[in-house]
Amino acid sequence: MLDSLKVPFTRPAYVSTDFRSGESILIGAEQADQIIRECCYERQRRINDDRALGLAEAIEHGTFLPNTQIAFALLHGRLILVNGYHRLTAVSLCRQAQPFRVEIYPCATAEDVDALYLRFDQPGGVRTLTQLGAALGLADDKLRQGSVTWLMRAIPLLMMRLERLPPLKRPRASRDLDRKKEEAKLWKPWAVDYQSCLDGGISSRTNRYRNAGVVAVALVTLRYQNVMAKVFWAESVRDNALESDDPRHALHLHLATAKRSTQEFALAEACCNAWNAFFRNRRLTICKSLGHPLRVLGTPFKGDE
Repeated sequence: MLDSLKVPFTRPAYVSTDFRSGESILIGAEQADQIIRECCYERQRRINDDRALGLAEAIEHGTFLPNTQIAFALLHGRLILVNGYHRLTAVSLCRQAQPFRVEIYPCATAEDVDALYLRFDQPGGVRTLTQLGAALGLADDKLRQGSVTWLMRAIPLLMMRLERLPPLKRPRASRDLDRKKEEAKLWKPWAVDYQSCLDGGISSRTNRYRNAGVVAVALVTLRYQNVMAKVFWAESVRDNALESDDPRHALHLHLATAKRSTQEFALAEACCNAWNAFFRNRRLTICKSLGHPLRVLGTPFKGDE
């Protein structure tokens, strides 16, 4: 992890006095404009107008939280803003100065700046995995960026070994982007296989196959039963002339008709039901979600067994 800079830094043009990392400074509209203009991070995602307007309204109503952190990377003597774009934009919009706590992080390379940006730009709220994807470094000529998105969504479930845990009891590592990225690298070969399976279907009929719960079960089967799993998922995605009691057809029908609000673990359980029937060479017409432990036959993922 990069440590915050704790030594004096020569004042930037927009600060009236020298300041130390960790100190609070008052930033007005003109200074905010200058920071955004001169300290721009080249991979900064597009500003969400609604969020910036909401923050500006909070400033005007006196409900904006003072002394929140804005963070800079320090690379070759240049400050690069990596956290605080929306709040500084809000200051610019309402033209009212606000106090912020400044943190400066020294970076040796541009890759360090990318890693620092990702530490602050976590998925959630208005920030999405798709917007983070360019800096994750997982996409290449084998795995497309869109596939990186569904892979990253599935990683927390895989890190929990498909155990149904409430958010507050989930391991901290499952919320740490650096750890998730490393885990995603381990699962990437089977994500490539799953991407190939999805490519054989009609896009409008395969959206649910990209749900985190579905992807997690698919990756587990592809890792431990690769040949059989490729047949299962490719045929389920296509659903071309499958018999009505074929588990692959039952899963396709379940995913096509499930409500949008269906939780990822419920969809994962349906996938387990279909896969387990297929693995045992049994027939299946309905995939049920009854809240049972998620057991994936032929793999080390055996639920509570």
